[in-house]
Amino acid sequence: MSYQVLARKWRPQVFEDVVGQGHITRTLQNAITTKRLAHAFLFSGPRGVGKTTTARILAKALNCAQGPTPTPCGKCDSCIETTAGTSVDVIEIDGASNRGIEHIRELREAVKYAPTRGKYKVYVIDEVHMLTNEAFNALLKTLEEPPPHVLFIFATTEPQKIPATIHSRCQRYGFKRIPLNEIIDQLRKIAAAEGITITDQGLAMIARAAEGSMRDSQSLLDQAVSYSGMAVKNEDLQAILGSVAQEKLLQFAAGLLSRDSGGLLKQIDSLLDQGLDMRQFLAGLVEHIRNLMVIKITTDPGRIIELPAADIQNLQQQAVGVESDHLLLLFDSLSKTLDEMRWSPHQRSTVEMGIVKACHITPLRPLTEVLVRMKELESRLTPGTMLSAPTPGGVSERSGAYVPKTATASHQPRPAEASSGGGASDEWGRVMSALKTKKPILASYLGQSKLLTTSDTGFTLGLPASFQRDQVEKQEHRDYMEQLAGEVLGRKIQITIKPLGQEDAGSSSVRAKTTVKKKPEEQSPIVQDALRIFGGEVIEAEHSEEEG
Repeated sequence: MSYQVLARKWRPQVFEDVVGQGHITRTLQNAITTKRLAHAFLFSGPRGVGKTTTARILAKALNCAQGPTPTPCGKCDSCIETTAGTSVDVIEIDGASNRGIEHIRELREAVKYAPTRGKYKVYVIDEVHMLTNEAFNALLKTLEEPPPHVLFIFATTEPQKIPATIHSRCQRYGFKRIPLNEIIDQLRKIAAAEGITITDQGLAMIARAAEGSMRDSQSLLDQAVSYSGMAVKNEDLQAILGSVAQEKLLQFAAGLLSRDSGGLLKQIDSLLDQGLDMRQFLAGLVEHIRNLMVIKITTDPGRIIELPAADIQNLQQQAVGVESDHLLLLFDSLSKTLDEMRWSPHQRSTVEMGIVKACHITPLRPLTEVLVRMKELESRLTPGTMLSAPTPGGVSERSGAYVPKTATASHQPRPAEASSGGGASDEWGRVMSALKTKKPILASYLGQSKLLTTSDTGFTLGLPASFQRDQVEKQEHRDYMEQLAGEVLGRKIQITIKPLGQEDAGSSSVRAKTTVKKKPEEQSPIVQDALRIFGGEVIEAEHSEEEG
């Protein structure tokens, strides 16, 4: 076939033509000029960024008829043969196919011979990380002290797989991903020279799809021309690349920011009809939200966002009035949906529900705003007052009135006090504690008892009719309780048992509570301010009957 693809036709032939690697080409040119050229180089970096191309240019510069020179002529026999790949002094080896120790032994024998025509014998080993450990070890001595006419150039996309002993014997040059704008400029130059009509937006779509690889971008341009002809349309590029135009991302993001979930579902349906991959679309949307955030927080987004100037301007217009917190929540939500799509068998449902959830995200109030409102509420409180919390369980306690003990009333029965501070309850409590220790079964019979009255000479207990009351009323049990009470209290005690009605047994010494729910406007001013600031409501408030 006579046709030559663009990637080969437009392959750089001199250092100046290499795009995006000026830090490397300048170093190599200076090394040739000053005659400080190393005997081994390691070129590492992503695919399609110029590693093998730079190696060929370096070999051409060393064996040029006018060289060694940083600017090979490209017209002498050595340059022509090196460009065509037929030079006997420039040996290109595929590391994946020649990875064994036997191949390295052959190389060690071949390096002893002088170059046939040029000044140097250059060995270019591509994908050198594919060599075995034994092959690397066999190469060490030759690599460290090669003959003066031999130069090694290793190229790899995975430098971490190369032993440190090889690294230390080479000068390493790290090739970078080519910036988007430089790929677009090179593609525009190629399109103009080849007579290809394509928009700047189309060039940007190809450059983004290439992911920093010049070779990939040229191959994609070749593919687009094969599909569309010499006039490449943006719609055709979307079909080829499976990508989404920047206008569609802007439109979809606008619906997302305005929470138009219904309209977004219609857009998703339209994109699916066009055969668009939902994972690729959602990945583009996540990147779009990221670009909006970059625009919000940086003063020079063009240095970070790899998009044409016109697209960056559209992003800046869309970012106006959008809160950064909202963008962060959208990014987290869409990223989670993108991760879920990897394992979901129903990708359409997953992306649709993910978009609906993103539309219903509610930004949280900043903590500083909440603190300011709390301080405003505190400042409105009068000195010495505070918001009291309800008593757990709704039980309010009241201390009984103190009744002084007199000689005339010492033997008169008096009502037992319900509060824990009452003396009668304390005395009976001591008797019950001793009874639980010594006769726990008998104490259990008094579980439903009620202390009715008390005096200095005894206690009156009420018990409902039951098996327990029958047991307590037995003479031996009552005698034992009176004896134990006398030992505990230090005086003679008589215990009287009286029947207790069922309605009395169910009642408690604690006053009944009634639940009262007040309307918001009936609350105190402080509570009303709290409800207004924090958006709350009063569920219920408990009060005793006597408290009203």
